[in-house]
Amino acid sequence: MILYKNNMLGSSFWLNSGNLSFDEIQKQSFISEKWLNKDETFYNKTIQPVNRYVSLFGSYPEIINKKDFLILRQKTHAEIWIEKINDVLYAVDKVQQRQFYPSSKNMFDTKCFIPTFKFYMPWIINKNISCEIKSVEESIFSIENNTINFKENDNNVKWVNFLFKINDFFIKNKYFIIPIGEPMFDIIIKDKTVIKEILNEHK
Repeated sequence: MILYKNNMLGSSFWLNSGNLSFDEIQKQSFISEKWLNKDETFYNKTIQPVNRYVSLFGSYPEIINKKDFLILRQKTHAEIWIEKINDVLYAVDKVQQRQFYPSSKNMFDTKCFIPTFKFYMPWIINKNISCEIKSVEESIFSIENNTINFKENDNNVKWVNFLFKINDFFIKNKYFIIPIGEPMFDIIIKDKTVIKEILNEHK
């Protein structure tokens, strides 16, 4: 059943998932136990998936090497449908472990829809390092620019708040389908040692 809450439409579980931990979300989504654990294939890697679900079904970040920093660009691995129904936003992706959930944060941008959502970060940096999180200009997602602190062997999932931008196609048709591979956000790495390790792992 589709319900309404905070300018969003969705299932009761999804609408009320904003205050749940990532572990609680996974368990209540009935994710297979074999997909919830860390993927041992990435045990010694600097960039790691949060679980085997991500490594099996997700999209590995694009690595963009700049002069003074490195970008890890994370992308969607499933289509997202957004539609405006009676002045309320319906946004859904048909995957078992959804890519985004309602956020308790209230962002605002006149070029975006009102509801604030949050991505779980599918790929993390397994180092003690602080990195900036930024929007990708051409993406449909407007990200809350922030600094995230990564910790080695940390099992806590990172969340990234965002809004859906309103584009010309949506204004005309009242819906929009976001394709697989849409840039979600950039992680900016400036630590030279970590950059070198990542580049060496992906020669």
